Amino acid sequence: AGVVLLLAAAQWALYGFTWQDLPAYLLLALSALPPVHTGRVPRRLGRVGLVGIAGVSVGVWILPAVPMLPSPDGRYAVGTEIYRWTDASRDEPHTADASDRRSVIAQAWYPTMRREDSGGGARLPYIDGTDHMPRQVSGLPGFLLHRYGQIVTHADASAPLARSDRRWPVVIFSPGYGAPRAVYTGLATRLASRGFVVFVLDHPYESGVTRLPDGRVVGTHEMFPPGQPDRTRYMADQQLVRAADIRFVIDQISRPEVLSARLRGGLIETSKVAVIGHSFGGAVSAMALSEDPRVVAAANIDGTPYGD
Repeated sequence: AGVVLLLAAAQWALYGFTWQDLPAYLLLALSALPPVHTGRVPRRLGRVGLVGIAGVSVGVWILPAVPMLPSPDGRYAVGTEIYRWTDASRDEPHTADASDRRSVIAQAWYPTMRREDSGGGARLPYIDGTDHMPRQVSGLPGFLLHRYGQIVTHADASAPLARSDRRWPVVIFSPGYGAPRAVYTGLATRLASRGFVVFVLDHPYESGVTRLPDGRVVGTHEMFPPGQPDRTRYMADQQLVRAADIRFVIDQISRPEVLSARLRGGLIETSKVAVIGHSFGGAVSAMALSEDPRVVAAANIDGTPYGD
């Protein structure tokens, strides 16, 4: 027990205290107490119980407090950058301010040349808003995500797009309802490592957490019509909003001047794109395919369509 307590103290000194470790520390404290015998419990069983408590304590203690993402498995290293665009032609349906314009956040994940020091490049946060997290994010208390800024995405925020004798194919990804784009980082980096430029979107006020172009961090905020809290109708309307978001993103990436120097110059194929979505994003991907001739392929991952 003394050795285990010493290891716990070392962990606390090296990594700091987090509330997730509290059960482990309590169990460790119990394991340090002398066994109590009632006369009916054999001493050997008391020792087994003590070892069991210590084992559970260590098991909880060594669980990673910060999730680890799988490394991309393709031939390319991965670069990334974030675009926070505002569509001046559309109002924001989720706020009462008539002057609010619709914003869309797009994080690009793209193939870059593998370097010897692939882990030493600039990093971007795994998720928006770790410093001003909403009270709830996708149904979870926001404070549960306060260490998510430490998650390694395996992507370099300063690396250029890899050279190629053809334009890189583009995939636009729309998340599930309420899910931040960060949830799909593993999928996006894997696609990028295999030679795709992937734009993963955040749809503000629907995503669990989004940092807007003006720096504000917002969570989910549903706006129902007055006196009509009809979720089916709301989702049908929101599907139209999302489809318009996707069209706007295709418009944006087709304009070289709005992209960084790393992605501009005709190096990506914007006249023919694929749209992938999960859950509600999957339903929107099907709508995008049916309405926009620039969308030549779509994948609906377990999404129920609304409306038409």
